[in-house]
Amino acid sequence: LRKKFQRLFDDIRDFGFDPTKRDKNLRERDIDLEDMRFVLDGPYAVRRSDRHGEIRFMVFGFLDDVEVTFVCTFRG
Repeated sequence: LRKKFQRLFDDIRDFGFDPTKRDKNLRERDIDLEDMRFVLDGPYAVRRSDRHGEIRFMVFGFLDDVEVTFVCTFRG
């Protein structure tokens, strides 16, 4: 099942995000949401994590040798 979720991300290289969330993330965590696509270039794992009726995915991986997790959903 986990591999099935991971395959969903195999061809994704573009993310959309709220600019306000990007600014907040930069200030609080020093991580740019623009860079999240690079996490998919290395080893990563995906886990489904639904909340408030929305299908969401937690992606665990590395960004510049730092372990990161981001949560995303598919739109459109």
